[in-house]
Amino acid sequence: MNRGVPRRAAPVILPHPMAPPDLTETLGRFAWLGAPLPQIELLIVAPHPDDEVIGPGGRAALTARHGVGAIVATDGARGAGGRSEPGLAARREEEAIAGLRHVGAAFAWLLRLPSARLKEETAPGRDGGAAAAAIQHAVERFGVAEVVTTSPYERHPTHLATTRAAILALRRLRAPPRFEAFPVWDALPGGAGVRDVDVGAAVEAKLAAIRCHASQLAERPFDDAARAQMLRDGTLAELTGRGGTRYAERYLDLGELVRPGAPTLREWLTRRFRADLDERLGAGRDD
Repeated sequence: MNRGVPRRAAPVILPHPMAPPDLTETLGRFAWLGAPLPQIELLIVAPHPDDEVIGPGGRAALTARHGVGAIVATDGARGAGGRSEPGLAARREEEAIAGLRHVGAAFAWLLRLPSARLKEETAPGRDGGAAAAAIQHAVERFGVAEVVTTSPYERHPTHLATTRAAILALRRLRAPPRFEAFPVWDALPGGAGVRDVDVGAAVEAKLAAIRCHASQLAERPFDDAARAQMLRDGTLAELTGRGGTRYAERYLDLGELVRPGAPTLREWLTRRFRADLDERLGAGRDD
């Protein structure tokens, strides 16, 4: 034995750093609808299967060549008639995928969250839960240039919960993408921060996408309602001098809500209501 030779310490093998988990593989169902794309220009964040085309379907079709993805937050287990039926959620998933194909979307990410969970995880003081995590993941992974989600003027509580999830997700980012809201059913009031997008060239693609949701059209003529809404907004754009177009989709700028020092949603809406009143009635008037 060589007593004078110090024993060499065993080499320390450090573990390889773990890659961050890919939520598209563990949360809900993620499906490429064509060839995978490394980058997505427009990310749609919708509450229920069908809202992703009823609201921004025309814009999606017009932007498809630059890359469009859609996140649908809830499982759609309750349909337009307010009933839960066996197999309805699975059927609505397939309808959503078929509809998104019609507008040329690159992917559909169906999170399959119960509405109650989405509302609970986006309540005041919560971090947005699974929906916010998915939105953040998609924006970072696909280099998203713009996120659109449901308008904060929507009366449906699940629609508003989806808006909150998107706000909470984008506030985590150092440089959030452009952020806008679309109406599904409730009109966008006021002119400040609202823009009209001419979707005349995409009307038929949008309506074909909506008609893929046969389970919902059996209860309500959503295609007719969406056409009427686009026609109304296009007519109002022309009459108010905002730029005439026969069919329009309206979008509300929400960027202020995700910048440093952002106001709360209540503060932001209150300020916007007051500005709208001043525009309609005249500043300082209380009639």
